[in-house]
Amino acid sequence: MKTDSDNTALIYIHGAGLGSYMWDRVMGKTKLPAVAINFPCRDTKDATHLEFNDYINEIVAQIKTTKYDSYILVGHSIGGIVGLGVAEKLKDSVKGYVIIGSSVPKVEGSFASAVPGIGRYILTLGIRLFGTRPPKAAIKAGLSNDVSDADKEMVANRYVNESKELYFGRVKNVTGNFPTLYIRTLKDKEYALMLQDETIENIPNCQVATIDCGHMPMLTNPDELIAILDRFLPSKIS
Repeated sequence: MKTDSDNTALIYIHGAGLGSYMWDRVMGKTKLPAVAINFPCRDTKDATHLEFNDYINEIVAQIKTTKYDSYILVGHSIGGIVGLGVAEKLKDSVKGYVIIGSSVPKVEGSFASAVPGIGRYILTLGIRLFGTRPPKAAIKAGLSNDVSDADKEMVANRYVNESKELYFGRVKNVTGNFPTLYIRTLKDKEYALMLQDETIENIPNCQVATIDCGHMPMLTNPDELIAILDRFLPSKIS
């Protein structure tokens, strides 16, 4: 007998500068089928001209080309903020949301404005002064601090120059509309654990899981991530 889960997919949304390749180690290994989405301009490696809504609209368009009609969104890093905008457009088609290493505004805000404490001022100033592409050494040290040397090179070499609007575009916190899981990453240098815990307070009835890793669990701890995703199956689609 067919169930609602037969037509539901996980939708993987990557972080800034990255691409759908980040999810390769978990693709095809979860109980639910999955689709890995790309931000625009992954081929040209220059997205600096985009508006924030261009990211949201591109992701929605890609999702609507799939054969699925309900979704559990999985947003990593800034993909967690973009995913909120996607969820608002897809409305009742979203059955759940998994957030990994991202800020979430209390009511409405941007990725930058939702970063707790002094972190928001440091992030905002850095982007305004230096743009959205960190030096290669900084990418290796922070964004992928606990991955293999080969993966560090991959991430740094394929990094895309994003639009500043990606960091400052505003979205509503719609996590109260569906079950939401936040995955804490204990060794994260890019979005520190203290910031993650403050972010969780902005999510109503948030479920929480933890992985002992840095910012890239899909690279460093794929089996743990798969197990957590498999346990998070909202009752609406089971």
